[in-house]
Amino acid sequence: MKLENLRMQQRHSPETPRIYTYNAASNAHMLAVNTRLGFRPTGRVGELQKKAG
Repeated sequence: MKLENLRMQQRHSPETPRIYTYNAASNAHMLAVNTRLGFRPTGRVGELQKKAG
């Protein structure tokens, strides 16, 4: 599905210079898919949650 969406993006908007995608570091399957499709890490996003109490 991700590959088909990328192909559709290329057909309808070929001037788009880059696409960003986000996956959790624990999602090894999608990280492997992204690597195979040519995506490469460019940054990290952190998320913090304050525990009550």
